[in-house]
Amino acid sequence: MAFSRLRFSLAQLLLLVALAAILVTAGILLSQPSGRPEYWASAVAFSPDGKTLAASLYVYHRVQEWDPTPRILGADASHSFFLLDLPDLHAAKLLERTSHPGIISVAWVVRNMGLGQSLAFSADGKTLATKGIENRVSLWNVGSGQKINDFSVADELTGGISWAEDGTLATSGLNATYILRPNAQGLWKLTSQTGTVTVVLSRDGSKLATANDDGKIDLWDARTGGNLHHLDTGNEPFDKVGLAISPDGRFVAGGICIVINSNGRGSTRIWDTATGKEQFSWELPSTAPAIAFSPDGKRLVSAPGSMGLHFFSLDGGTDEIVKTESWIASIAFSRDGKLLATGDSSGRVSLWDVKAKKVLTSISLVQDRDFSRWPIVIAASLVWLVLWRYACGKHRRSPGTNVPKGEVQQ
Repeated sequence: MAFSRLRFSLAQLLLLVALAAILVTAGILLSQPSGRPEYWASAVAFSPDGKTLAASLYVYHRVQEWDPTPRILGADASHSFFLLDLPDLHAAKLLERTSHPGIISVAWVVRNMGLGQSLAFSADGKTLATKGIENRVSLWNVGSGQKINDFSVADELTGGISWAEDGTLATSGLNATYILRPNAQGLWKLTSQTGTVTVVLSRDGSKLATANDDGKIDLWDARTGGNLHHLDTGNEPFDKVGLAISPDGRFVAGGICIVINSNGRGSTRIWDTATGKEQFSWELPSTAPAIAFSPDGKRLVSAPGSMGLHFFSLDGGTDEIVKTESWIASIAFSRDGKLLATGDSSGRVSLWDVKAKKVLTSISLVQDRDFSRWPIVIAASLVWLVLWRYACGKHRRSPGTNVPKGEVQQ
C-alpha cells in the first residue's frame, strides 16, 4: 500500500505537531468577530491621596447592525481594570481581565462608555469598587491588587458605580438602584425604577442622582429612598447621559447626548438640588456624556465628542474648549483640583495640568494587552515552512549523494 511507504523522521513528526497547533490557533482567530476592535478608556478615578489612578479599558468588535438606524448592535466585548502610579502614569497593575467575552447590545456598550463611574475609590483610598461587563460589583484591595469580595443581585446591573465618604456605595440596575452600606453583607434595593443606566452619590452620601434609558433624571434621598425632584431634561429623550454632583451637594449636572437620524448633538445642564430648578444650560453641537465637577465646585468639565474638553465656569457662566486628538470617554479631577485625568476612544489615559489646560503625560492601556496574534501566526507559519523544507531535504538525501569533492559518482 502507498501509506506503508510513508516514513517520517522525528523532526518531521515534531513539525507536523507544530503545524497542527498553528492551524488550531488560526481557526480560533477566524472564529472571532470580524471588524476593527474599538478601545475605550471608559472610566478613570483618582485615589483620595492622589497617588493612584484607576482606569478601565473597554474593548468591543462590531459584528452586526441593522439599517437605517443601528438600534441594536451585536458586539463581542471585554473589560479590564488597571491601577496606575502617579504622577507619571507608570507601573500599571492589572486587576482584572475578562477571559470569556460575551455578546452584548448597543445599550450595554453605551452604559459602559463614560456614563457615571464604572469604578470608584472608597473614602480612605484602600478599596476600589469596579463594575465590568459581568453582572457583579467587585471590591479590590488597592495595596495588594487582590479581590476582596463580589456582590450581585437578581437583576441586571448596568454599570454605574459611586462611593460616598460615609461609606455608602451605589450601583444601578435595570429595575432598581442598589445600595451597599458599610459592613453590610450585600446590596439592597433603595429605589425602584426601570432602565436605570447610571447613578451618582453626593460626597456626603445624602443625595443620589439617577438617569434611565427613557430620558429621565431624578434626584433621591439616599438614606430613605424618597424622590426629591424630577429634573427637567427638555422635551427630547436622550440617548446617553453622564451625571455628576458638586462636592458641596448644591448642584447636579448632566452631560446629555441626543441622536436623531444618526446625527448627534448634546447639552450640559446644571440643576439646583434644593429646588430641582435648572441653573445653567449650554447647548453643544456634539455629544457630551463624560462630565465632572472641580473639587471647589466652581468649574465643570464635559467632553462634547470630537470637540475635545469643554470647561464651564459656574461663577460667570463662561466656557472654553480645548481640542483633543480622540473622543474623551471619561473624566476625573484629583482631590486638590490641580490634575485632570481623561480616558479616550483610543484606549489612552492622559494626565492634564488644569491651570495650563495641557497634557502632562499619557499611557496607552492597549499596549498592555495582546489583541492581535495574526503577526505571530504568520511568522510561525513561515518559520515552519523553512524548517519543513530543511527536514524533508535531510530525510530524503541518500548516502550515495554525499560525493567527496573532486570525485565523480559512477
